[in-house]
Amino acid sequence: MQTTARPRPRAVLLGVQLPGVSDAELDSSLDELARLGRTLGIEMGARVTQKRPRLAPGTVVGGGKLKELAHFTGGSGVVPMGPPERKSRQRADEADAAEPSDDEQLELEGSGAPPEENGTSAPKASVVLVDHDLSPSQARNLERANLSSLAALDEAASFAVAGR
Repeated sequence: MQTTARPRPRAVLLGVQLPGVSDAELDSSLDELARLGRTLGIEMGARVTQKRPRLAPGTVVGGGKLKELAHFTGGSGVVPMGPPERKSRQRADEADAAEPSDDEQLELEGSGAPPEENGTSAPKASVVLVDHDLSPSQARNLERANLSSLAALDEAASFAVAGR
């Protein structure tokens, strides 16, 4: 009997550089988070970083970076207003938009070039690993702005999953 391995989930690393944090410290933090993700069986994709005076209260990063992040996850990059849509409606909408365009393909870690420039074709990320603790509303808003099936994990949640 031949078994096929399940595809590994793909992640985008999201880092916010606050005042007093050097470039080297941010890189080190993201490297550690990437190693933890690999330990959990997650394939690492792109890194999205932003320098900010403080974390954005609703989404961790600003609107522009949220849209950049959505480029890698297939979401809209905009937190919808109002209550979340019902799951059955979301599934129908996702089925209609299942075929991603070339400009929505995921950038490979370390390539530095958008996928259309380096000829790569990688799957969308289904996990966002964040290098800061997230409030419940920040995690929910990151998920809603990207994909309903996206899992936004902060550093503390990642360690909790690894400890299981």
